[in-house]
Amino acid sequence: MTACPSCGRENREDALYCVFCGVHLGKEEKGVGLPSPPSTGLVSPPPSKGAPGKRKARVLLWIIPAFLVLAAVVVALLLLRGGDGMTVAEYKEAVGKIHSRTGEEYEVLEAELEEIGAGMVEPGDPQELRQFIAGLETAEAKLEEFLHLLEESCEELQGLEPPKGVETFHREVLDFYERCQRWSEDLLSVAAYLREAFTLLASPMGTAAEFAESESASQQEFMNRLDDLEMKLKNSLDGLRDLDPPVSLRGWHERFLEVWNKLPAILSDARKATVEGDAQALSALDATMEEWGQECEALESELERAFEEIEAGLSALEEEAEDLDLRFQNL
Repeated sequence: MTACPSCGRENREDALYCVFCGVHLGKEEKGVGLPSPPSTGLVSPPPSKGAPGKRKARVLLWIIPAFLVLAAVVVALLLLRGGDGMTVAEYKEAVGKIHSRTGEEYEVLEAELEEIGAGMVEPGDPQELRQFIAGLETAEAKLEEFLHLLEESCEELQGLEPPKGVETFHREVLDFYERCQRWSEDLLSVAAYLREAFTLLASPMGTAAEFAESESASQQEFMNRLDDLEMKLKNSLDGLRDLDPPVSLRGWHERFLEVWNKLPAILSDARKATVEGDAQALSALDATMEEWGQECEALESELERAFEEIEAGLSALEEEAEDLDLRFQNL
């Protein structure tokens, strides 16, 4: 007989499990592996005082996944609330702050650019040219500040989750701000290009002004100044060819180079006529220079038309802003 290590009752010598409590008696079974305990009620452990605790454990095993499912449902509902986005009132408040801040800064920029433009006279002499370049530098700085603000506004708008029914309007607002950003980038590139172009011309224009005032200079001094002017003009033209103009001014840039590339030949003819003392050739050069001046005036008119197109784009944006603002108020 073999005593059960759990209940102490005696079992047959060849028994593997206690017939009273079902506990394994610790004997090795002949053959491969150990059989699973019989599932009949005869060998199942009888209910004990600890059974309710086990039932509670089983209940907890059901409660835990049920709680996890409930938590998942709550999270899903929260995510859905976020997907629906903010309320219309919250949306209007957020967009209103962005629009108000940007609108105020645009009004400041517009006033500053008008003031800069009023002080930028046509560069007819070196001093006026320096004033013109300084005005362009100021315009660049103001545009960069406004462009940075537009970039921040676009980022804030992209981070908003509009309420249902407002998604299309929100997309239009975001598209509008992105177009304003591109317009500002284009205008900034125009200002930067003109500043670089006229800075390159500042040196030969200054020398040309001195050259024009040297009527009493000797022929040798005249030739020396002509050499200096030709060298500076060559360097300026090389720099102008390397410039990358904005898309809106590429045609104008080609025409600009075409006109200014005529000047070296005119100066060369002036040198030859002066050396040879050819009064007739010098008289003909006066007519040539007058024609060249007229071409420069035509360039100025083309540039004004380019700016008119930029202003037309701005006017279209302003009209769209008014339409969006009216729709925004009616949300």
